[in-house]
Amino acid sequence: MKRAPLPTIPHPLHPEFRILLVDYKVRGFKIPRGYVWDGASIPGLLRWWMGDPYDGPHRDAGLVHDYLYETAKVPRGQADEVFYRELLDDGDSTYEAKLKWSAVRLAAASHYGAKAPWPKFIEESVLRVWEKQIKLDPLPLFGGMS
Repeated sequence: MKRAPLPTIPHPLHPEFRILLVDYKVRGFKIPRGYVWDGASIPGLLRWWMGDPYDGPHRDAGLVHDYLYETAKVPRGQADEVFYRELLDDGDSTYEAKLKWSAVRLAAASHYGAKAPWPKFIEESVLRVWEKQIKLDPLPLFGGMS
């Protein structure tokens, strides 16, 4: 499914991470502006199949899953179920979604509720300064042209 790009900026201190510039809702969960995200956890060898970790077809599934794991707002099983349902909504077949759901069930358990080695939320005052310092690419209207 083609979606509009998410407005983000690279983290000035950790350029491999992105900072969300808007409040964003996925499956009823609001992920707040200033959330620091490392993209969908896609092993490098599988990116040809699964797409870009920040803007690929599994962006929303990875974003909401990471947010729910890091905040522990819901039990782990429910976070994984949200991930699975979002994969289906993003166009995965039942087989593909179950394969990816199984991978997170097996590999991600230690990440649930774990403290990240970097701050996961940027304060608004800091974010405003960084937004002015970092050049933003203009977002295409209506999700760009395909």
